[in-house]
Amino acid sequence: MELIVNLELLATGATATIFLTVFTIWFRERDKNRVNLGLSAIVFLSFLYHSQLEILALFDGPTENFSEPVSNTIAALWWLAMAFLINKSLNRFIWYGKLAWDGEPAVPRLLREIVMVVIYLTAGMIILRFVFNQPITAVAATSGVVALVMGYSAQSTLKEIFAGISLNLDDPFQKGDLIEFDGEWGYIKDMNWRSVTCQDMDQNIVVLPNSKVAEGKIRNLTRPTEVMRRTFSFHAEYNVPTSIVLEVAEQAIKECPKVTLHPGNFAAFIGFDEQGAIYKMHFHAKDFDDWFLAGDQVSNALWYGLNRRGIRFAFQRHLNFAFPEDDNRLLPDSLLDDSNWEDLVTLFGRVPVFEQMLEEDIEDLAKTANWRIFGPPERIVSVSETTTSMFIVASGRADVFEVIDDGSEIKMDELGPGQTAGIMAILTGASQQTTIRAAIETAAWEINSDALHAIFERRPIAMEHIAESVARWQAEEDQTLAARKLSRTQEAKIIDKRQTSLSKRISRFFVQSKTEETNVEFTDY
Repeated sequence: MELIVNLELLATGATATIFLTVFTIWFRERDKNRVNLGLSAIVFLSFLYHSQLEILALFDGPTENFSEPVSNTIAALWWLAMAFLINKSLNRFIWYGKLAWDGEPAVPRLLREIVMVVIYLTAGMIILRFVFNQPITAVAATSGVVALVMGYSAQSTLKEIFAGISLNLDDPFQKGDLIEFDGEWGYIKDMNWRSVTCQDMDQNIVVLPNSKVAEGKIRNLTRPTEVMRRTFSFHAEYNVPTSIVLEVAEQAIKECPKVTLHPGNFAAFIGFDEQGAIYKMHFHAKDFDDWFLAGDQVSNALWYGLNRRGIRFAFQRHLNFAFPEDDNRLLPDSLLDDSNWEDLVTLFGRVPVFEQMLEEDIEDLAKTANWRIFGPPERIVSVSETTTSMFIVASGRADVFEVIDDGSEIKMDELGPGQTAGIMAILTGASQQTTIRAAIETAAWEINSDALHAIFERRPIAMEHIAESVARWQAEEDQTLAARKLSRTQEAKIIDKRQTSLSKRISRFFVQSKTEETNVEFTDY
C-alpha cells in the first residue's frame, strides 16, 4: 500500500512539474494575462475534477484503479494553479501595482521571492495533508523554526520593509513632491524597501529610514496644489491708525508679481504688545521658488510703502532714523542746497517732453513736483490705470512690462534718469498701456496733472509745445517710420498731423475734463 502511495505521489509530482513547465513556457511573454490564465486553469481543473467519472467512463475497460490517482492529480494541480493565481495577482496588483514606485516595485526582489516560495510551499503542504492524507507536522515545525530564525536576524530590515509597505498603502507623497519632515524641506527622489531619498534645499541627498518617516509628521507641500501660503508679521507704532497700516500692507501684497492672486491674500491687525501694534500678512505663491521670492518682494514693498507714509516699524525703534539727517538720506543734494536749484530746473528742461517749454514754466513745474522713492518690485504706474501724475526718473532704474491676458508680465524696456513714465495718460486721460516697476531703488519726481493744467490755462501755447515734443518723440521711436523709409517731408507731415491731433486731445481733456477716442496711435510708457 505504501508503495502505491509513493508511486502516486511520484506520478502526481511529475505530472504537476510538466504541467507548470509547459504552462510557464507557453505564456512566458503574456505578463498581463497571467491572472486570467490562472483563473482559467482553476475553472478548467474544477470542471475536470467534478467530471472525472464521466470522462473515465468513456474509456473501455475497468477504471476503478485509475479513479483515485486521477482525482488526486487533478486536486494537486488545482492547488498549484491556485498558488500560481495568488502569486501572479500579487505581482500585478500589489508588487507592480499599489506598492510600485515609478513603475518599479518598492518591495525588494528577495522579499517577493520569499513570499512566492511561501505560497507554493503552503500549497505543497495542503496537497500533502488534504489530498494524499500525509502528515505535515515535521515540515511545518521545520518551516516555523526557519522563519523564526530569519525574522529575528532581520528584524530591523523587516521593520523598514513593513514601514515602506505602510507608506505605499497610505500614499502620503509621490516622487517629485515637496515635503517638510522634522522642519526640513526636500523633494522626494526615490523610495525603496528600506528608505526614502530626498534632495534638500541645499541640493544635498538625504536618506530617511522608512520607519522614521512612517512615525514622523509629514507635510506635503505639493498637495492638493503647489500653491503655498506664507505669513509675515511686523510691528508698527501705536500712534498710527490700524486702517492706514492695513491699507499699506495690502497694497504691498498687490505690488508683488511673485504673489499669486488668491482670495486668502490679506493683512490683519492682531493686537498690541510692549513693542507696538502687531500686524500679520497672508499671501500665496505658486510654488516653492516663488514662496521665497514673494516674501522678499512683500517685505521690500511694505518697507517703502510705510516709509512714504511716515510710518515706522516699532521693533527697536531707537535704531530707526536715529539721527535727523537720516530722514534726508534719499534726497538729492540739489534739494538740500538752495544754491543748486538751477540743477533741478536743468534736469526738468532736459526732459524731451518739456524741451520747448519756457524756463519759467519749467520752474513752476519743478516747484510743484513731489519727490518719490520706489523700491523693487513696487509699481510706479500700472497697466489700465487712469493716472493723474507723470514721473521723471531722477536716479535708479525701472523696468517696463507688457501685461498679457493671463496677468503675466513680459519685460519690454528699461527707464533710466531723465526718462518719463505716464506722460500720455495725464495729457490725454487715456489708460496706462504698460506697467512700470522699480528694478532697483528708484527716485522719481512726480508731476501732477493740476500743475500742467495751471500752465496750460495761463499759457495755451505751452500745450502746443508739449504736443509737438511728444509727437516728435513718438515719431523718433516709431519703428514703422524707419521700416517704410519715409522722406523728411513725409515724416514732417506725420509729425504735424500728430501734433494737431494731440493738441486737440490735450485740450479736450483739460478743458472739458473728458476723453474721446482718436485714430492716432502713440507709443507711451
